[in-house]
Amino acid sequence: MADLDIFHTILRAFHDHPGKEYAFNQIAYFALRKGNPKNAGIVGRTIFQYQQYFRKSGFGKGVKWSPNWERIARDHSEFYQKLTGKPPVKAESRDQSYKEMMAALDDEKRAVKEELRKYPINIVDIKRAHELEDPGDIIYYLIYFTDLEDCYFPIPDGAPIRILLNNRPPINGTLLSNDSLKSTAVVLLEDVVFRETSKAILEPRLEELVLAVRSSVEQACNDTNGKHNLLLNQDLASSKVSSISISSDHLDDYQKEAASIACTHDITLIWGPPGTGKTYTLGETIAHWVKEGHRVLALSIANVAVDQICLKTKEALQRHEMVSLLDQGRILRLGHARDIDVVRERRFFPDKEKAQVIRKDLERWMSYLKKEKSLDSNERAKINLNIKKLRDELKEITQQYVKNAKAVFTTMMQACMTRSIFLEPGFDVVVADEASMISMPHLIATTSLAKNQILIAGDFRQLGPIAISQSEKSHRWLHKDIFERMNMASYKEHKPITFPMLKTQRRMHPDISKCVNKVFYGGKLQDDPPDSVKRTSLLQPFPGKGATLVEVFPSDECCVEQTQSSRINKGTADISARLAVAYIREIADLQIAIITPYRAQCRLIQKKLKERCLDKKILEKITVGTIHAFQGSERDVVIWDVVEMRNYRIGRLYRGSDGDRLSNVAITRTKGKLVLICDPEAFVSAPSHESAWRIKVIIASRFRDTTISWSRLEKKLG
Repeated sequence: MADLDIFHTILRAFHDHPGKEYAFNQIAYFALRKGNPKNAGIVGRTIFQYQQYFRKSGFGKGVKWSPNWERIARDHSEFYQKLTGKPPVKAESRDQSYKEMMAALDDEKRAVKEELRKYPINIVDIKRAHELEDPGDIIYYLIYFTDLEDCYFPIPDGAPIRILLNNRPPINGTLLSNDSLKSTAVVLLEDVVFRETSKAILEPRLEELVLAVRSSVEQACNDTNGKHNLLLNQDLASSKVSSISISSDHLDDYQKEAASIACTHDITLIWGPPGTGKTYTLGETIAHWVKEGHRVLALSIANVAVDQICLKTKEALQRHEMVSLLDQGRILRLGHARDIDVVRERRFFPDKEKAQVIRKDLERWMSYLKKEKSLDSNERAKINLNIKKLRDELKEITQQYVKNAKAVFTTMMQACMTRSIFLEPGFDVVVADEASMISMPHLIATTSLAKNQILIAGDFRQLGPIAISQSEKSHRWLHKDIFERMNMASYKEHKPITFPMLKTQRRMHPDISKCVNKVFYGGKLQDDPPDSVKRTSLLQPFPGKGATLVEVFPSDECCVEQTQSSRINKGTADISARLAVAYIREIADLQIAIITPYRAQCRLIQKKLKERCLDKKILEKITVGTIHAFQGSERDVVIWDVVEMRNYRIGRLYRGSDGDRLSNVAITRTKGKLVLICDPEAFVSAPSHESAWRIKVIIASRFRDTTISWSRLEKKLG
């Protein structure tokens, strides 16, 4: 039973037994038929997850709970109406859908604001990033620390932020990128941060953030004829609008079919499982559109993903002898690139030199205005007017290059924050990549910029959108991606929706793809891995096998410990660190990832690595991070520290469909050798094991012949 279903079941129990407060075991008795410790634990976890909808009274063992019906009626109106016997809600209208999306954004703003109030993002260190700067840019590296829920970072690339300083005015800026692997962020600021700053907090400018998306959604709502409106229809059927033929010999049959459908239909959703060349296919498709004279806007959530589409499109343009478009500045990377190959390709940034001069003047005038406290009002007004003119000039330059471009690549947040520069003359096509991570308001807001065609690409078996609001509208519009909203997982290929799937994976050893092929992809994936995966698979344990499991027991000093907001397992952390160091010493040029769901476990593993190895060159080849942080990347070897043990309930991050997605991401980051550090019994007998069935199936069916106890492997390693 999904968490939302349990929440509704608990509310029904309260409705049927009104007027009282109850303890967890009593609620479990009414809601789940038995008030045993297991069910009481389920009730407790659900109430804590939805705690804003409950009231608490008493202390210690005498704590009791009751619903906050007013808030439930506000945020879960449809369920509340059904529960209380009021007339059922009418079927969704187009206008109602837009109204609900905007309400969901407001709910999320409130929820994030409350979360950040409780768990601020503290800046541990801040330094200027001169190597990333153009003259006039004020860019900083931040190292941050937060006790936010595991893996959650609530600010998308391109979002407005502010740095709150101790005893100083806040400094506004923009988040350029976030690396949760290293708890670092890169920000573009409007002013210089003084080095003597002792305390600082990174905070999103929520009002601007939500206002930008809401405004874009409102404009999308006003455009009643736009193709984006079709995305609200859960029975979407696309139409053929052109007859472009795909002539590339560089695509396999599935990629060619997907590109052909995308180029000829008004709306296409491409399903791109790991390693199947989704971004490569997008690059070819964009090149064909450009070749036919169409203007294309390509978007994604993160700058790193935008960079990859940019590079793949450049390669496709070169293959089709269309490099002149690059030379003419007609292929534009708008915003702040993170990939060094994109940064070095000056042709993606035709306004670079001119913009640099303006930004340098801006910084000079802003710095002068700040330092000269004795300026009279007239002088201050003149300087502010000059600053405004420079900013307008910078915007005009950008707008002119966007207007002349044949293809523009940027983040979804940038498209919302600077929507006006994309409206004239408009874009024939909008491409949205990594769509499984995009909430519906963001998708609608940005695809509404398309005049003729929309291409949406992603993998709904990978990570979904991140939202923390638990309102009914949020679950409908923010927690679900376009694939889930249309129930794509149950669609067959003969359905009237245009939904091609890429099927040939070229990343993983066949043993690794077998782990996910049947349970996540219906057995449709075909293997064509590079020869390099064979070398890596020769590592212990089970040389030659790509997917192996190292079984740990409580007797191995492996035990789950709950921290304030995360969890650790000292035994598995030590084993993971030891294996990684051993592998690097055996094959020096390996790139290894140690993946785990929990931030606290990441920090513990990093500590164990430093204790086991002082050689910085070795440690640089071992990356430790949460599963979320590895979406879109790959490594030769992945050591997956599962953490869970039979002596503790299964963590929330492994439960339900979100847990399934995390498991899939963890496995499919691997090219040659996957090593699970795991107590398989945890997914058989630990509390909540029944809600993590896919990983249970994978462990039982794919590691039957490649499981070895840690005590035996330790002897082999010596």
